[in-house]
Amino acid sequence: MKISIIPDDDVVVIDNEAILGVNTGVANDIHAIQWLDNSGHIEYKDKRVINVTELPIPDIVDKFNARKAELVAELVEETADKVVS
Repeated sequence: MKISIIPDDDVVVIDNEAILGVNTGVANDIHAIQWLDNSGHIEYKDKRVINVTELPIPDIVDKFNARKAELVAELVEETADKVVS
């Protein structure tokens, strides 16, 4: 699984699917977190890069899926309102 987290943009990308508005809770000094299968790295705004072997946000897939479900529900509601109108 490939995961990219860009906290300043509230973007999480999992296997090339991007979702906006995911509350990651990542520290302000982190530019991005990159993950591929079982390892990755944290990119700090001061240009440091730290390799990691544990996903820093273990529930990021759950947060991603929850936000995706919210967006789908909003879209369904919007579409239903337009059909009824």
